[in-house]
Amino acid sequence: AFSLNNIQVSGGTLEFDDRVVGEKHVVGDITLALPFVSSMAYATDIFVEPQFSANIDGAPIELKGKAKPFAESRESEFLLALDDVQLPKYFDYSPVKLPVKLASGALDTDLVIAFRQPPGEMPKLVVSGAVAVKNLSVTEAAGPNLLAFKRLDVAVGSADLSAGRFVVDKVALDAPVIGARASREGTLNWLDLLPKGVDAGKPTEPPAKPIEWSLGEAVVTGGALSWLDESHPTVFRVKVDAVEARLKNLGSQGEIAD
Repeated sequence: AFSLNNIQVSGGTLEFDDRVVGEKHVVGDITLALPFVSSMAYATDIFVEPQFSANIDGAPIELKGKAKPFAESRESEFLLALDDVQLPKYFDYSPVKLPVKLASGALDTDLVIAFRQPPGEMPKLVVSGAVAVKNLSVTEAAGPNLLAFKRLDVAVGSADLSAGRFVVDKVALDAPVIGARASREGTLNWLDLLPKGVDAGKPTEPPAKPIEWSLGEAVVTGGALSWLDESHPTVFRVKVDAVEARLKNLGSQGEIAD
């Protein structure tokens, strides 16, 4: 058994020079605080309240919470707050090669991550809170635009990852622009993004337990669709603007009553 008190780290810096992808990352203003943690019997039911904050490539991150790591329930709850994380800096770290480029985009989060594992029961991991993606721009590898939007907000009521149950209160998409293109060979750019060699006629095994989901509201404002057809001798272009849409009370069990 052990007991530790008043552990603090402040003003730390970590520099990472990744010459493989040509990126440099700096984690600065590192602050870590652990007021108390103990495995002694009298303290197992006392919450440990760690805190961590830093700037990752200039974007603030904050992680704080409370946990009972030595209690039978393993009860833990953490708040994950990210502010303006620049996504293109980390796009090259994808484990698979993607046929697109991420030209711009930033991520904000305000999430609560809760974990419990009562004795004799399966572990339960539930996420709730808000996620926002701002000023996203995705292009084809050759350059043409595929998708862009000003802002995407997702309000998660409860995402029970262990049970496969997802409750999304609202999804709001502002100023999306979709670029669709038929090449000179007659292929569609969005279909070209699908993995090659997949047998579409081969049936897939259903999951052991179907995912349950519900969506309170989805809103699209100021949308646009751009269509370019190069498959004919005369190139055809058209753009549809001012696309608006609203959906309410959807779910895996059908429409949900108000």
